[in-house]
Amino acid sequence: MIYLTKVDLEDDAVRFVSIDFETANRYWSSACSVGVAVADETGVIDEWYTLINPLMEFEEQNIHVHGILPRDVEDAPTFKEIWPKLSGYLAGNVVIAHNASFDMGVIRKAVARFGLEMPDFDYLCTRIIGKKVWPDMENHRLNTLAASKEITFEHHNAMEDARVAANIFLHAMADSGVQSIEELTNVLKVNRKSIHDTSSSGSRSRYGDIKPQTDQFDPAHPFYRKQVMFTGTMKSLKRKDAIQRLVNVGGVHTDKMDKSTRYLVVGARDYDKFAAGKKTSKLVQAERMIEYGRPLRIISEEKFLSLV
Repeated sequence: MIYLTKVDLEDDAVRFVSIDFETANRYWSSACSVGVAVADETGVIDEWYTLINPLMEFEEQNIHVHGILPRDVEDAPTFKEIWPKLSGYLAGNVVIAHNASFDMGVIRKAVARFGLEMPDFDYLCTRIIGKKVWPDMENHRLNTLAASKEITFEHHNAMEDARVAANIFLHAMADSGVQSIEELTNVLKVNRKSIHDTSSSGSRSRYGDIKPQTDQFDPAHPFYRKQVMFTGTMKSLKRKDAIQRLVNVGGVHTDKMDKSTRYLVVGARDYDKFAAGKKTSKLVQAERMIEYGRPLRIISEEKFLSLV
C-alpha cells in the first residue's frame, strides 16, 4: 500500500476527491472496479474501493490491463447498488481523475444505463494539470508523473491509481506555489468542468439514453449480457423500440460490429433480400466473422421479436 506525503500547503487549504475506474470491456458503462480517495493538504484522509459486477462480458484486452476476471465480480455489487455510496463521495466536491474524460464518461454512461440521478460536482484532470505544471516531461501518463515524484504503485489498480492521482494533484499545487484549488486553476488557466456538461464526454451512441425499465433480468435469456447490433429497416417496430426491448431483458446495444458482437438483428425487409442472396456490406462482414469462428449469429427481426 502507498501513502501520500504531506506537501507544503496551508492547513484546511484544500479538500477534493480522487477517483479511478477499471472497465470490463470497451464500453464505458462496464465499470468493474472503482477506487475513491478523499484528500486534503495532509494527504489521503479517507478511501474506498470495491469491485463491481458490470452485468456485461469481459474482453481479454481489459483483463490484460487490470487483471480482474469475471469470476472475481460474480458476487460483487452492481453499479446501481454502489451508487448511493459513490455519489455521496462525489456530491458537492471537486473531483479529480487522471484522463478525467474517461472516468467521467464511465459515471455518465453507467448513470444513464441504470436510470440513476446524477449529483452536482465539478472535476479536473491531473493529466491536463501535469502538462501545465511540468511541460518538459517526456509524457504525462500517471506512471511517468508518479516516477518523477518517486512514487511506486501498482498501476491499473483503481484504488492505487486514485491515491496516486491525489498525490500528483497535491504536488502540482505545491510546485505551482498555490494554496487552494481555485488559485491553481487561475494560475494554470484550467477550468473546472461540471459533470452535467457532456460536450466533451466522448463518443456517444444515437440511442445511448435508452435505459432498462427494470432491474430484474433472467440470466438464462439468450440476450442477457450479450452485445447486439441492428441493421436494416424494421417492419414491426422502430429501431429505438427494439433497443428498448433488448435492454429490458439485459442485452447490450452496440453500434459497431466487432469480435464482441453476439447477434446481428436484420430488419424484415433486408432479411428477405439476405435470404435471396443479396447482402449488404454489414452482412458480408458478419458472414466473414462467422467463417473465422466468431460466435456471432445473424437473426431476423421476426426471430428477435419472438425472443423479447
